[in-house]
Amino acid sequence: YGLGRSASLRGDDAAAIELFKAALEIEPEAAEIHQQMGLAYRKMRDMDRAREHLSKQASESLTFPDPLMESLRGDFSRSHLFAGLEAQSTGQWDEAVAEYRQAVEEDPTNGVNHQILADALEKSGDLDAAIEEFRLAAALLPNDAMVRVQLSKALISRDGVTEEAIDLYRQAVEMAPGLEEARKGLAYVLVQEARFEEAFEHLDAALEIDPTDPGTRILRARSLAEVGRDAEARAELESILADRPDFLEASLDLAAVQARQGDFDSAITGLEGVLESAEDAHSRAILNFEIGGLWQLAGDDEAALRYYDAAIEQAPELRDAQFNRAVSLGRLGRQAEAEEQLRSVLEIDPADEEVYLALAQALAGRGQFGEARDVLQDGLGEIAVSRLLMGALVQLLLASPDPEVRDAEAAVPVALRLHEVDPSIQNGAMAAAALGAAGRSAEAAEWQARSLSEAEAAGWPEEQLQRMRSDLALYRQRAGGD
Repeated sequence: YGLGRSASLRGDDAAAIELFKAALEIEPEAAEIHQQMGLAYRKMRDMDRAREHLSKQASESLTFPDPLMESLRGDFSRSHLFAGLEAQSTGQWDEAVAEYRQAVEEDPTNGVNHQILADALEKSGDLDAAIEEFRLAAALLPNDAMVRVQLSKALISRDGVTEEAIDLYRQAVEMAPGLEEARKGLAYVLVQEARFEEAFEHLDAALEIDPTDPGTRILRARSLAEVGRDAEARAELESILADRPDFLEASLDLAAVQARQGDFDSAITGLEGVLESAEDAHSRAILNFEIGGLWQLAGDDEAALRYYDAAIEQAPELRDAQFNRAVSLGRLGRQAEAEEQLRSVLEIDPADEEVYLALAQALAGRGQFGEARDVLQDGLGEIAVSRLLMGALVQLLLASPDPEVRDAEAAVPVALRLHEVDPSIQNGAMAAAALGAAGRSAEAAEWQARSLSEAEAAGWPEEQLQRMRSDLALYRQRAGGD
């Protein structure tokens, strides 16, 4: 049993099963052995055998015969591994890590000990230490594919997808072309990096190992959709749903592909069918929201509102349903209701810059320029470095039809701060415009000259450059007359 647990921890489920079988010959009724064997079968996708053994599990711990216990406890590093496993099985991670560290200290050249310690450190939340131990394990186990998979996963958890993480998956695939975790992991990170054509090779290889794996199949379908192969993506998703009609993610993805193809009837009808059989409130809320979105895309905002209303009733915290409902209300000319809905979204998230902008635009559309300015300023009070809101406020202060709102002097510090946060060519030209409108023509000319030089170096279209030159000439003319 102990050897089986060690094999399981290093990812060798086939070896673990054989060792658990040997343990069951000695203790046929041992519930914990049945549990671990069931888990190993489940990882190998043998669900019938997994169910058979998991049905025999129980909460009590396995009691080993004394000779085996004494043998394990007398073997130094293995005794610490055994004690670590016991602590780990009861969630005592600090104790497990301490035992595994003892095992490493007593046998520092054993790569498996470092690997087991690294796994425990990762599960306890100490990623930095886990990565250090995984690196040591990889150096001591130069032909072990699984430890490279584990190291790559830990690096991605800490740093996101990096070339090192991708390279580790590639090494694992080269070492063990049939290792499903390596193939799927490499495919996943390549998809994350939008390297879809490279990902297809490994998705297809993973599906040769396990043709029924729904996660790999849906990742392949999504990749097909991302590269514009909608017909193939649709066929793949329909095939997944033929095998797994209750796979909600596949139903949502299929509807998205159908909508992109312009087949809104099939998309809406398909999701309505799933909605009829959905039992939990969260799934029903998501489905109502998605169907509302399809009606919105199809141009029927009245129908969209019915579904958004249902989604909000089932999940009031669903921000996107509330925001989209406001969009439909606005498109139907029900501006006051749209504004009220947007204010409700801000109650969910007071730092939602998209909502502040939409609310300000709605108010400005009704001629409420002072209220629009106040909303943008409130938003910047919550999100001080929002480029979106700073840009909108500068434009409103410079170009508002309401003379009481138009205020170039107030626009200048906002524009300068925007350029400080995002020193783009556009923002430099906006700072020049604010300075020019405030009568500070010499400064405006300096800003415009810098922006023009940057735009020329960046190869901007001649039409845009000519407009910038005209503005620069105007600032210089005004500066000469000041």
